[in-house]
Amino acid sequence: MRAAAPAHPRPASPVLLAASLWRYRAFIGSLVARDFRGRYLRTALGGFWALAQPLVMVLLYLLVFSELMRARLPGSGDALAYGLFLCGGLLPWTFFSEVLIRCQGVFVEHGDLLKKSAFPRSALPVYAAL
Repeated sequence: MRAAAPAHPRPASPVLLAASLWRYRAFIGSLVARDFRGRYLRTALGGFWALAQPLVMVLLYLLVFSELMRARLPGSGDALAYGLFLCGGLLPWTFFSEVLIRCQGVFVEHGDLLKKSAFPRSALPVYAAL
């Protein structure tokens, strides 16, 4: 009697996953470039918006916490220390949450591409993160 096939195939090793993503780096780069052009091409400041949004967030937090609330870190006399400490955690968290939100819809958004092309499915979350 034959043994039943496993319900789920074995996951690929991280090395094989990285190698397949490396082979499709031009494809991932073209998706990122197309998304960047589509998002910022017709805006007044273009790609500067990608840098302006986090920069404005940092400046607002620094202004609010250092000047208006006068928050200070214990053991530090610097007025900007608390705002910089806060932004040091908020910027990575904001990036992480944006990537998770984009990854939720990336497979639905590119469903037509999934049906027509053969590429590693793990390329889409990498594209969303970039």
